[in-house]
Amino acid sequence: MTGLKAFQTVGRYVKPTTRLIQLFGRHALRNKVDISSEDVNKLAKGGHISSDMEINNGYIILSFKAAVIGLGLLIEGRITSQIPRRDLISFVDPGNWGISGEH
Repeated sequence: MTGLKAFQTVGRYVKPTTRLIQLFGRHALRNKVDISSEDVNKLAKGGHISSDMEINNGYIILSFKAAVIGLGLLIEGRITSQIPRRDLISFVDPGNWGISGEH
C-alpha cells in the first residue's frame, strides 16, 4: 500500500509532515504566519521570533514572501523553527548573516 504520511505525534502535539506542508500548506487558512527577512535571519541563527497570535500552542506553517517554507513550533508566544538550518540559510541575505565565510 502506498500513500502520503500526513501527520505524526511529537510529544503532546500533532505535527504535519514536511511533505504535506509543501503540497497543501498554501491552502491553510489558520495557524499560518508570513515571516520577514529579519525573522528568517533570527531563525537561521537558532533563535526564536515572538508572536501575538491567539492560537493554541503547537505547530504552525511558516511562509516567506508568500511561499510556504516549512513549520514552526509556537509555545507561549515564541516561535522556533522546525526547518533544517541548511534549508533556512538558503533564504537568508548573506549581508545580514553576520558571519563571513562558511555558514
